[in-house]
Amino acid sequence: MRPRRAVVRTASALVAALALTAGLGGPAVAAHEAQPEPAATGTGPVTHEENDRVPEGSVWTQHYFPSSDRSGTRLHADVLLPEGLKRKEKVPVIVSVGPYFAHAGQTGPEGWTHTGPSARFQDFIEGTDLFDRGYAFVMVDLRGFGGSTGCLDWGGPGEQADVRAAIDWAAKQPWSTGAVGMYGKSYDAVTGLIGNNLDQHALKAVVAQEPVWDMYQYIYSNGVPRPNVTGTADAYNSIASMPPMADDDPRYRAAARYEESHPQCLTENSAGYRISDQRDEHWTSRDLARMARGSDTPLFVTQGFVENNTKPEEMQEYLDNHRGPERGWLGQWDHVRGGDRVEDGRLAMGREGWYDETLSFYDQYLKGVRPEVRYPAYAVEDSTGAWRAQRTWPAAERSVT
Repeated sequence: MRPRRAVVRTASALVAALALTAGLGGPAVAAHEAQPEPAATGTGPVTHEENDRVPEGSVWTQHYFPSSDRSGTRLHADVLLPEGLKRKEKVPVIVSVGPYFAHAGQTGPEGWTHTGPSARFQDFIEGTDLFDRGYAFVMVDLRGFGGSTGCLDWGGPGEQADVRAAIDWAAKQPWSTGAVGMYGKSYDAVTGLIGNNLDQHALKAVVAQEPVWDMYQYIYSNGVPRPNVTGTADAYNSIASMPPMADDDPRYRAAARYEESHPQCLTENSAGYRISDQRDEHWTSRDLARMARGSDTPLFVTQGFVENNTKPEEMQEYLDNHRGPERGWLGQWDHVRGGDRVEDGRLAMGREGWYDETLSFYDQYLKGVRPEVRYPAYAVEDSTGAWRAQRTWPAAERSVT
């Protein structure tokens, strides 16, 4: 296993306070003033030796494909394949779909001197030795973000069409076995829940850390607007308007400036958040918990009960409606990832083994590999810091000392 490099956490104050934030980006790579200029950019293939933003052990290419709603929206994907993959060799694919994969930065420009794939999930790539273990990793920009055209749609029918297209595209590539998993935290965990709801045969497993279970509940509480009613709209309008890198390819640069020539995108996005009626079609089409009814994709979730951002509202409804295998880490933490550590080095969730268990989950459902460890369906941390195993969540239990 290669040693993990240190990563520096960065955040936009506005996004951290009001959007799906505060760790939405999780570990983000900061600006490197002394970065060497890459020997090659563009659509690839590009290795780490040619561009230091490409993860070690992988080869980077870029691709464009249409969304599935026939809207004319074209999506951009950064593909990372194991270096040395033979021409006819196939691997399962982990896909993440979201707004944070722009080459310039996750929530704003991060000071990169040259273009390259996002480092948003570098912790996951390194923690699992993903490429050595025989997986591809694909990052797809939702409409309106990064190198994708179209108007941003915050969990709505347009983004659902994007998720469907991303899964189908990844499954059909010549280097793909056809088995697709999804991985994400916060917003790109929401797209994982959307993927589960779409019930596509190619999607074999979803890992969703700290998602929003029902988009309405993030903006309103029983019809009363939260600060997010303006903050979230402003934050994502800002991310969608982020300029491209100077050395991005012409197609990427044109897509990244889509909102400049279509200002109605930002106006329409802001207007949607101001609809307070939960029964309005705008929100019923984003009620992910209701839409999960009968879904059966194997699902691995994390949820903090002291969340300062994506709270567990409608989580029970979503899981009650889900019929497939479930795995979960639930406990006393806020908006963090399974492998995150706090300032003194302790694990933010207080539990070892995130990357091992996650990879075992993917191995089981994407490769058919029997797990070597018998993991509990749900690992639940109580308010004393003690952990217990449960077959389901919630479960009625009471034990007092």
